[in-house]
Amino acid sequence: MRASAPLLLPILRSRAQAEILAVVLGNPSARFSLTELAAIAGTSAATVGREVVRAEQAGLVQIHGIGRTKLVSADTSSDYFEPLARLLLVGFGPRRLLEEKLAGLPGIEEAYLFGSWAARYSGDEGPAPRDVDVLIIGSPDRTAVYAAVEAVETELRRPIQVTFRTAEQWEKGSDPFLVTVRSRPLVLLTGAESDSP
Repeated sequence: MRASAPLLLPILRSRAQAEILAVVLGNPSARFSLTELAAIAGTSAATVGREVVRAEQAGLVQIHGIGRTKLVSADTSSDYFEPLARLLLVGFGPRRLLEEKLAGLPGIEEAYLFGSWAARYSGDEGPAPRDVDVLIIGSPDRTAVYAAVEAVETELRRPIQVTFRTAEQWEKGSDPFLVTVRSRPLVLLTGAESDSP
């Protein structure tokens, strides 16, 4: 049965295709095996192989043969690379993934991306950031938060640094760290909002 196109980015054939391209284009200096991409996209290596061949024919990726192993990387010389990488960042990047995983966790009053990823979402140019900075406001179970972000780390292939502050600390904003964070781009993770106090 054919998978439906992802709602967040309906121009793509399937969610698997979107996730494969999001990982490859989002990590332009990396090379991925078909097995790695299959694990990330939650699909078979055969499906990944077909999607990768289509993407190569469209000039989006390059396939490198090393012995019997095929490695896939972004074709950064393609005219499509920058705009498509940007669309995939919005549709399948850390913001959406973290929103999904943090949604409904009790005790989270607000959650934000800050640092380099927030800057990219705000339109600032620059290379793909090496890690993801997340600010959690409230008093959640930290073990539950770390468990939620661990799955995102695996999918993004990037470490996630989580910083916690209470609602009172966030309101006062006198903490030098928070003063700095507030002076730079912040991206609200709307799915992380909770009705819990």
